[in-house]
Amino acid sequence: MASARRTRAPTRLALIAALCAGCGGQTGGSGQRAECELAAPVEVGLSEASAGFSAADVLAFAEGEHVFEASWPEPEGAPATGMLAITRRGAQARLIDSRAPEYLELAEEPCAPWIEIDVRTELSLSNERGTLSAAFDSVLEAQSRSLARLFNLVLEPELFTSDAQLSLITGERIESFQLLAMFSPIGSSGTLWVDTVLSPPPPSGADRFLPLARWPAGDRCGPHGHPVPIAERLFDVSPAEVVSALPTELVFGWGDGEPASANFALTPRSEIACMVKDCGEWCPALVDHPVIAPETRSLFHLPVELAITTSDERWSGRLDADLSIEAFDQGGLSRVFLHAQADFASAQALETATGLHGVSGDGPLSFGLLVEYTPDGAQLRARGAAVVLGPPEPAACPPGEMCPGAPPSGSVVLNAAIDSSD
Repeated sequence: MASARRTRAPTRLALIAALCAGCGGQTGGSGQRAECELAAPVEVGLSEASAGFSAADVLAFAEGEHVFEASWPEPEGAPATGMLAITRRGAQARLIDSRAPEYLELAEEPCAPWIEIDVRTELSLSNERGTLSAAFDSVLEAQSRSLARLFNLVLEPELFTSDAQLSLITGERIESFQLLAMFSPIGSSGTLWVDTVLSPPPPSGADRFLPLARWPAGDRCGPHGHPVPIAERLFDVSPAEVVSALPTELVFGWGDGEPASANFALTPRSEIACMVKDCGEWCPALVDHPVIAPETRSLFHLPVELAITTSDERWSGRLDADLSIEAFDQGGLSRVFLHAQADFASAQALETATGLHGVSGDGPLSFGLLVEYTPDGAQLRARGAAVVLGPPEPAACPPGEMCPGAPPSGSVVLNAAIDSSD
């Protein structure tokens, strides 16, 4: 059967592959970890540091009343005052050990244990539109001494009382609520969703899964992000200090010319960094990068402005980029990623937006930048690449047949290897 074809822009995966090819040297692990085996839960004392930390360490910041400003109910986002109270139940916790099978060795990325704590949870929201409250038993999970979560709890509607009018469609009823809340020494954040169904069900059988409340109010980190002021420390890492420590004097190895020195100056575009866990699922900016290890690490995402000046004046400009700061869950800096990507209609548009001169090529172009910073003694070593890809050429297919495999990537129009200066 014949299939129509069209030229497609280079995919993010193609760009990152080109960027990693320009980095030179090894950038990290393979990202293909074996499934860890879970041991049966073992009861432990609250003060027992069985996971490298104790339940008491977690309860020190997670237990008690957390008062916050929220947007409720969504999608209207009316301001509301909220309170989430956590009270432990019992004098013990559970250790969930996680180990690699005996026939495998995972020296660099060990399987991570975690602690479960039985708690009583009370949630309340209030504004001029009414109140909502619920109380229920749940389990607080912690994989480090710096973060604990009530992770995607599915709650029956009968647990909630409310005199507020929710925006439901005629014939729609609430099937369940779902709660995700995160706690750290800095504060709490969370999202309450509502799952609704129609009666009779529509032909598609689809229901609605909508955010009902979110806190803190005005937070841009999304439902799975935890806001962290950049001057604060979490996992023994301060995003502002990391930005200040990044090397600014770098070496450029132009793919079509001589090396040149470069200055990279970063300025945060926000006073809030977004900390996320489970990056393979929730971090779209780096989901294709093969060396992220979310099992034992956490990421802070921070938008930055990058000012670039090369000694040969070939690149002089400013562009918006993102900084991803990877921290060990047990504390300390792991790595830092500076990354940017954008598509442009022409070489002139690319030059106007980024200040990168001398790029030739007809048609749309894709720009990508990826720099990885790794600790090297007391310093951070930078290694990465900047790449410009042209539009991909369609694969040659026999008449009437489909092209097998992935679409071809664009040709490299310009590349540069990036390294720290000696």
